[in-house]
Amino acid sequence: RDEPSPRMVELQRRHTKLVEVHSTGKLTLMDLKDHNEFLAVLTRQLSDEGEQMKRKFSIATAKQQRSHDPKRANMYGAQATALKRREKRYNNEIAMAKFEVDWLHNSPAYHQAMEFLKENWVKTSKGDFVSKKDLEDDIAVGFDDLLSSFKEEQENGMDEGGGGGLI
Repeated sequence: RDEPSPRMVELQRRHTKLVEVHSTGKLTLMDLKDHNEFLAVLTRQLSDEGEQMKRKFSIATAKQQRSHDPKRANMYGAQATALKRREKRYNNEIAMAKFEVDWLHNSPAYHQAMEFLKENWVKTSKGDFVSKKDLEDDIAVGFDDLLSSFKEEQENGMDEGGGGGLI
């Protein structure tokens, strides 16, 4: 009766896979990124679910107290009781997700990956990562070189029938 939810089964499956891949020495930055993103989505889902449960519980208990019909009062009371039972499972899922996030973020592989990112990549304002080497290569190209390459591309486009115009 108290089986883990499908998302907790998936969490355990992903954890086991990550540990297995690490033990073979084939853990990649992409593996860590995928697991971290999974945990971020899971954490967001759990947070949203918790807010919904709180709201539903508050509504059910308020309706129970305001109801003059005993049958309706019992129905709202049953809803509140069911939500309280779900709360235990929810709290267990929160604890498991928090444990997994802490485990990942405190692992040596994660720290190594973060150092690699800091040394070799820059995060843009949009949240994307750009290679520092690519940025250095782009900076090394002078403005005149860049302008002449644009002109050359435009001329080649016109020669190939692109026209470059609106007509």
